[in-house]
Order: sequence, then structure tokens, then C-alpha cells
Amino acid sequence: MRGFSHYDRQLRNDILVITTIIAQNPGAPMIECGFTRDLILFATFNEVKSQNPLVKGLKLSNSYEDFELKKLLFNIIVILCKDLPTVQLLIDGKVVLALFTYVKRPEKHKIIEWSVAQHEELQLHAIATLSSVAPLLIEEYMSCQGNARVLAFLEWCESEDPFFSHGNSFHGTGGRGNKFAQMRYSLRLLRAMVYLEDETVNTDLCEKGTIQQLIGIFKNMISKSNEKEEAIVLEIQSDILLILSGLCEHHIQRKEIFGTEGVDIILHVMKADPKKFQSGLGYSVLLFSTLDSIWCCILGCYPSEDYFLEKEGIFLLLDILALNQKKFCNLILGIMVEFCDNPKTAAHVNAWRGKKGQTAASLLIKLWRTEEKELGVKRDKNGKIVDFENLPGLSAEDFITLCIIHRYLDFKIGEIWNEIYEEIKLEKLRPVSSDKKILESITTASETIGKMVASLQSEMIESQTRQDMQNEQRVYTKIQGTHKQRELANKSWENFLARTSNAKILKKAKRLQEKAIESSKYNEQPQNAIYHRTVIRGLNTTVPSGRVVTVESTPVRLLGGPLADTDIALKKLPIRGGALQRVKTVKTVDETKKSIPS
Repeated sequence: MRGFSHYDRQLRNDILVITTIIAQNPGAPMIECGFTRDLILFATFNEVKSQNPLVKGLKLSNSYEDFELKKLLFNIIVILCKDLPTVQLLIDGKVVLALFTYVKRPEKHKIIEWSVAQHEELQLHAIATLSSVAPLLIEEYMSCQGNARVLAFLEWCESEDPFFSHGNSFHGTGGRGNKFAQMRYSLRLLRAMVYLEDETVNTDLCEKGTIQQLIGIFKNMISKSNEKEEAIVLEIQSDILLILSGLCEHHIQRKEIFGTEGVDIILHVMKADPKKFQSGLGYSVLLFSTLDSIWCCILGCYPSEDYFLEKEGIFLLLDILALNQKKFCNLILGIMVEFCDNPKTAAHVNAWRGKKGQTAASLLIKLWRTEEKELGVKRDKNGKIVDFENLPGLSAEDFITLCIIHRYLDFKIGEIWNEIYEEIKLEKLRPVSSDKKILESITTASETIGKMVASLQSEMIESQTRQDMQNEQRVYTKIQGTHKQRELANKSWENFLARTSNAKILKKAKRLQEKAIESSKYNEQPQNAIYHRTVIRGLNTTVPSGRVVTVESTPVRLLGGPLADTDIALKKLPIRGGALQRVKTVKTVDETKKSIPS
């Protein structure tokens, strides 16, 4: 740490990189050997004064190596805080206080040891580190007035104070020449704290006017659209809506603070061009955050619900639903269900019209059919479900259980009424005549349904028994056929052996064969027809026999072999004995004359 040469500082940073890699291993004894405590000390000594002799007289310059050292120390704190035993060391080292020294607006005429660009990068890195450390150290965060510091810093980020951001680091991406990078990481820190659902933190935020401040930031960003930095703006807007959702959920008073101004920013997002939701710039995330805000910030607060309906919010929801984006459908449908508790919602739903005059009912039915198609539900030509009972992989016992499932709601209602009836008897109460008749009717209906289900189950059992018997009979028939084939094969073999070993049996078989041949012939012969015998007499065989004509093949010597040249047009081949024979080429007189030069 106290090296002065360029080489010493580089070696120090390389060792710290190796330490960072080792620290990622949960089994590394970083705490036991005291290394973690020393690293935390080196990371915070510049911001929090310490009397530890390790850092006495130690100073960091604005050299590149010392700047990299500072960033490496911030990074290793993030890694170390993942090990819960490190939390106490972070408290002792006052890490939260050290990091908060960077979360403030730049002070004029104050001398700092870093350059402007270096200080900006360390500032962003410190806020990012706080997002990981602060949720583990809530008491330290609150004792440092963390909410007040972050909100004051956000106020500066939104202000018109001149500030030229360099934006030349990883954390400064998208924030060159503006304060978007600072705002993004500050909102991430707030989001991390709000998501803890710690009532102390959230109440303190609301008391400090966080809801109004965030709505104001959102509206200000809407009025000053920046297409060049659209991605980071969308991320900031998404984080604002998520923070508002976390603060307002389950709190009617906070929803009332959210009020009409909050509803307006939600409606603004929902009115965006539908094509942007598929642009990949973060509009999908923004829409998810918006739908979450409707759940948490509007539903349950009747003035906000009425204002949302008045501004045609239901129409916008149905417009997005009509896009048939599956990732949004379940959220929108859930919101619609909750809104239907408001009696004014039905009129808006019925009044909505989509493309080509599509109604809300038609849209919902279309979505239902799409879902059925994905589930593989089959329908006939009239649209009737045809495979509801034809469920694959179910046994007879499963179908018996399925009967109960179909009537589960009826059984449950009957059970509830039976409990009511039993409690009345237990309390020795006597219902009036009309109530008694109703109870008896309900009990009778429940018993009838039970008997009907039992009867259906009995029919299923009988049907399954018959089916099992038929299957068994088919198996037996197949076995019998197999045995019959074997018997016939054995009998055929025995007959063959008898014919070959006994002359009398052979002659008898021959006579039977000839008789069969004669009986199969056509008896009436046409006039002047020549009759040819097809059976050779005097044979002692029982296999079919007939006259055979033997044809000798043409000798090879006459054909000249398989590779002989038989092109008659080019070769003069004499005919001998009726076959072609290859002869040597003979030059003619004309050809000889042509070869002599004149």
C-alpha cells in the first residue's frame, strides 16, 4: 500500500485482483485471518478517519494506479458483503457512512484529491456499492439519514444546476453531458431499500415526500424527452414506478397521495405507440412496471379508480390486451377482474371497441380459444369439446375419481349446508318451516347428486370389467390361433416324413394329387382343339412336375466374349453359321491408295 514506484502500485493492484477472485470462494478464510477487516479499513480510511497504524500517514494520489485501487476496494466490498458474517465488520468499519460521503451534490471551491472525471466515476461506483451493502445494514443506513441524503441527491439530479458529466465509465453509460447516470443509481438504491418492505424505511420515505418527488421527476422527464438517451430514461421511469408500487401497496393513504397525478403518468405510458413495446429499448419492462403500479397504487383507492375510468384507462388496458402479447395478458386480465368490483367498470368494458368493431366479449372469447389451442383442446365442427373425457393416460380408477372432481363444487356446497344443519341441531335450534323445507331440499339434492355419481361410478366399473373380459378373450383367441398354426405345421411335417419313408403312403398321395389335378381341369374341350398333356406319366414324386425344354446358350466363341465390339456399321463382320464373329480388320485397296502421297 505504501509503495511509491509505478511497479509497486501495479503489483499492489494485481494482488488485490487475485484477492477479489479468492474472496468469491465462500470457503476462503478471509475473516479468520483478519484480511477482511484490513480490506474494509483500506477501502474507507480516506473517507472515515482512523487511528489504525496500518493507514497512519497513508494517502492516495490521483494517479491511475491509486484510482484503480479505490475502485477495486469498492468492488471487493460488494463481494465480501455476500458473506453474512462480514456484516459486523462492515458496521465496525463504518462502510455505509464512508460510501455516503460520495452521495451529495458537488461543492464549489472545494479541493478534492481526484479529478472531476475520477470523482464522478467513484461517486457512481459508491452508489452502486450502497445498493448491495445498505439493505444488509438498515440501522446504519437510517442512522446516516440515508433516505434524506438520497432524496436530496435526486433533487440535485433533477435540478438545472450546470453539470457536465463525462460518462466515460461502466457506471456512467448513457449519462454523458447529463445527470441520468447519477439518477439511475440513486433510484436503484431506493428500490433496493423499498423492496425490503421495512416499514421504518418506507414510512420515513413517505414522510419526506418521496411519492410526490418521484411523480414530479417522472413528469419532468416526460416534458423533456431525450431520444438519444431513451434507454436509460426508460430504465429510470421503470424504477420510479416500481418504487411507487412498493411504497403504496397495502396503504390506502399512500394511494391517495399518489392520486390523480400518479394516474396521469400511468396513462401516459399506456398511450405509447404499441410498436414500441416490441422495440427492445425497455418499453416492455416499463409496461410491466406500469401494470404493477395499477395493481399497487390505484386498485383499492376508489377516487383513483374513478379517475382512471374517467380517463378511459379501461379502454387503454383493452387496447393492450388486444395486441395479444401473452406476457402481458395475465396481468391485464387480473387487473380487469379487480376493476370489475367497481360498478362503473362494466359500462366502460361494454363500450370499448377494437379493430373492425371488436367488442370486449369477442376479444375475451378469442383469447380463450387461443389458450385452448395452446393446451391442445379439440373441438368438433360445431365448436363442441370432443376430448374432455378422452384424457390420455388415465386408468379406470382415475376416471372414477374424475367423476368426483366434476361434482366437487356440488359436494362442497352440500358439505357446507350439512355442517350448518348439524350446528343447528347441536345448538338445539329449530328453524322456521320455510327454512326447514329449504334445508331438506338442499340435503335431498346433495344426496341425489351423490347417488348419481355413485351410479355413474358403478357403470364405469362394470364397463371396465366387461372391457377387461373382452381383452382377455382376444388374448386367448390369439393364443389358440398360434397353437392351431403349430399343430398344422407339425401335421404337415409328419405327412412329409410319411411320404418319404413309406412307398404306399407316397403312392396314395400321388393318386390323390392326380385326382385333384383332374378335378380341377376344364372338362369340355372345343372342337378341332389340340390337347397337350402337362403331366409326365410314370413319375413317383408328389411335387408339381411338368415338361421341361432345355435351351443351350450360344457358345462364347461365336460372340467373342462380353467385351466384343459388335458395331456392324464400323466393322465388316462375316456371317458364319448364322452368328456374328469378330475378325481382324483388312485394309482395302482404296484405303491403301489414299495413304500414298501424290
